[in-house]
Amino acid sequence: MMIEEPKQDINYYIQSYYGELMAFVLGRIHSRTSAADIVQETFLRFLSNKDKKSVQNPRAYLYRIAGNLVIDESRKHAAQGEYIVQDAILKNIKDTVIHGEQVLEGRQRLRFMAIAIEELPPRCRQVFRMRKVELRPVEDIMESLGISRNMVEKHLRRALIHCRHRVVEMELGKRN
Repeated sequence: MMIEEPKQDINYYIQSYYGELMAFVLGRIHSRTSAADIVQETFLRFLSNKDKKSVQNPRAYLYRIAGNLVIDESRKHAAQGEYIVQDAILKNIKDTVIHGEQVLEGRQRLRFMAIAIEELPPRCRQVFRMRKVELRPVEDIMESLGISRNMVEKHLRRALIHCRHRVVEMELGKRN
């Protein structure tokens, strides 16, 4: 391991280590704003160390300061019941409020789907329900009904095509 000679110029350390310290901190807190604050505070604490000559490895010392600041930041947010979230996620959160019209449309679509399922031939409807409603594995359906994998897949394909077609037809009929 190579030990770096401490230099007096803080600009040297900022130019040399800012990027990697930022990546290090971002990997732990996921907030670009908080990470920038922590890295800045890291350099301020490093600069305020009056005994720089005793620091044998400035890079390791910077990482230690940054790591401790990340821990402090995490404790602070945990104590407040907050979570550090990526800035990008916060900016991209969409309105998740479901409006009455959306609820009605969803219910109507479910009614259309139920009608379409009831229109299926009995065996096809049974396979569809076992797989899509009861979430049973194909092997279980094969064994329960005594049919091949190929037949299970044919029934499912037929059911899905029929349901998709009928739901679209009913939606178009409703609008006309």
